[in-house]
Amino acid sequence: MRIEQLIDFGNRTIIADHETIYFPKGVHQVYPGRLHEDYRFVSNNDTSLKRLWIDLDGCRNVVIDGQGAELVMHGRIIPFYLRNAQNIVLKNFTLDWSRQFVSPARVIAVGDGWVDVKFGPEYPVDVKSGKLHFTGSHYYSNQIMNVLEFDADRMETAWKARDCHDFNETYRAELKNDGSIRIHYNFITVPRNGNFLAIAHEPRLSPAIVIDMCKDVRLENITIHHCSGMGVIAQCSSNIVLDKVDIKRRPGSTNPVSICADASHFVDCDGRITIQNCLFENQMDDSCNIHGIYRPVTRQLTSNSLEIALIHQQQLGIETIRPGDNVGFYSRSNFKLLFEAKAEQVARLNCEYSEIVFPEILPDVEWSDIAVMRKNHNVNVYIANNIFRNNRARSLLISTLGKVLIENNYFHVPGSAMIFAGDNNYWYESGPVEDVEVRNNLLDNCGYGVWGNALFSFIPEIEPKHRQFPFHRNVRIHHNKIKVLEYPVVYARCVDGLAYFDNEIISEHNYPVAPPKGEQLLFDGCVNAVTELQPA
Repeated sequence: MRIEQLIDFGNRTIIADHETIYFPKGVHQVYPGRLHEDYRFVSNNDTSLKRLWIDLDGCRNVVIDGQGAELVMHGRIIPFYLRNAQNIVLKNFTLDWSRQFVSPARVIAVGDGWVDVKFGPEYPVDVKSGKLHFTGSHYYSNQIMNVLEFDADRMETAWKARDCHDFNETYRAELKNDGSIRIHYNFITVPRNGNFLAIAHEPRLSPAIVIDMCKDVRLENITIHHCSGMGVIAQCSSNIVLDKVDIKRRPGSTNPVSICADASHFVDCDGRITIQNCLFENQMDDSCNIHGIYRPVTRQLTSNSLEIALIHQQQLGIETIRPGDNVGFYSRSNFKLLFEAKAEQVARLNCEYSEIVFPEILPDVEWSDIAVMRKNHNVNVYIANNIFRNNRARSLLISTLGKVLIENNYFHVPGSAMIFAGDNNYWYESGPVEDVEVRNNLLDNCGYGVWGNALFSFIPEIEPKHRQFPFHRNVRIHHNKIKVLEYPVVYARCVDGLAYFDNEIISEHNYPVAPPKGEQLLFDGCVNAVTELQPA
């Protein structure tokens, strides 16, 4: 089956079971005008009425082979939405947008409280009433989400540059006679003349590929140059493979940014997550985040039933707990696992609240201090032979139960190469790790930015007075080559069983720092640590 009659006109593509779809070769434009729309909840992206192009809802045994085609989106579109689908393969195509949602502004002059910038012709911008207005094919925006400086020579975030998340509220712009724009704003880190300001002017409305409550999905030989959300976001799905999925800048582009958020993101998934042979570069957030969701208990309904809530606005509507799931009950103050129970019934009241029934009587506890998470112990992660570089913030954020193996990867990122977190107060991203091995990776001058306190960070957000219980467990970091800019290499909080050995530490860099000083490893509330230090 071919769909060339649908590509150029922006019609909804309807696909049945047991089909192989071929794109014709070449460059194809996709417009939003006649696309099907639906209100969709996409975790860690922004909820809205979505225009969907290829909507694989309930499909089984479908292969979409792009045959090398390039698909160019116009405006706010989700190109691929997979929901309740099984055994799906997407492969051999490139995704891009005609008008990108991050506009690079070249800094041509710097003064006290102002910079002069110029935009390229492919990033049309107007100045009205002292504000920037971004226009393009099927696109308009006058809101700015963030501004971040990028080094024009390295095409990476500038040395220790900081985000400007309050830019939209405090800046003023004026158009000058020579066509440049003067921006008045008090930058925390003053931009360097000749660098780029990456101006992000779009919420996370249009992720490239969404995988929602699916099973057995494979993405292969796909390039994503741009989108205004996650490159690949999977939620409540199982057995996901990314093989040769490249998130990267278009060759020759003056834009130092590829996509607007994480390259990949997985929320409460099951089975096996595999990321291999991929290139994730220059995105405006992390390379990969794998986590569950904590849901605070809002009230006890009966002796065996509770009301629970989704708190963060970018997690509303996500179906994270289902009948038959094992549920862990955690103290919100010290993150201690108090007990477990199996969910018998789950009733969603709305996008925020759900009721959950258990077969047995629940213990008598202070429910205002309790949050629940799905705890099935079957999320195994394999991340191998990838390149992660030049993006904003961190690389891998791993907060998941099951076996995790991270090997033979290259990291060059401005923050932490790996973070093992867990928080119950803002993102509500669970949970602890229990079996992690990190081996044979190259960490090449990570930490040239401001995102993270070590190259390997174990940072469950537990207040100091409550750090008497381990949170993460059973982590081995060994046989890695680490070109270090600054210490510490490892910061670990509330970890039981951290082994760090046979890692090669090299002080080799061309950044403006002295040789690393201080402690190579820092521990806070840890037990059973086995370490072997190597001099730089």
